[in-house]
Amino acid sequence: MKEKSKKETLKGNDVKIKTRKMSIRSKILIPINVIVILICIIMGITAYRSINEGMVSIGVEEAKMAAKIAVSDIDGDAVAKLSPGCENSDNYQTLLTAMRKEKKEYGILYMYTLYTDGSTIYYGVDTDDSELQAEVGKTFEKSYEMLKGVFEGTDYAQNYIDYTEYGDVISVYKPIEDSSGKVIGVLGCDYDALTL
Repeated sequence: MKEKSKKETLKGNDVKIKTRKMSIRSKILIPINVIVILICIIMGITAYRSINEGMVSIGVEEAKMAAKIAVSDIDGDAVAKLSPGCENSDNYQTLLTAMRKEKKEYGILYMYTLYTDGSTIYYGVDTDDSELQAEVGKTFEKSYEMLKGVFEGTDYAQNYIDYTEYGDVISVYKPIEDSSGKVIGVLGCDYDALTL
């Protein structure tokens, strides 16, 4: 009797298990949503890169302009008179004071003059006011080949931000001419990229 009632109970409980099927609407919406999300991500990345490139481009132009103004204010004849050990001379101190003022005014992080013997580059006036300030005649870390064109009269400007341990900079190098128009040195300007 127990068996019979069990069978009857089982028969009475024959329930069809419904499997949920996705509606056509859901089948269409899910891939569309995924595509929309992917498009938004791609557009966001593209917009970020475009804005970043635009900011760097603006920074390069600002750095070039700051260097152009700074080099026009430097007395090339006074720069030509620099020699190792002249840091206490009136000539050096006058140049240093003027260059530090320009550096602060134009958003330049580091500004210095350079000269060469044709194979090695040396510091002239370095406006750094810390213990790292280079003395006249200290060897410059970049090779002569890199700046040879500048010593021959052609400007050089980085078209990227250089992320260094001393700061994020855009470096511009401009020839310094004496009163006769002869290139006697180079002005190095490391423009502060954080001012962008």
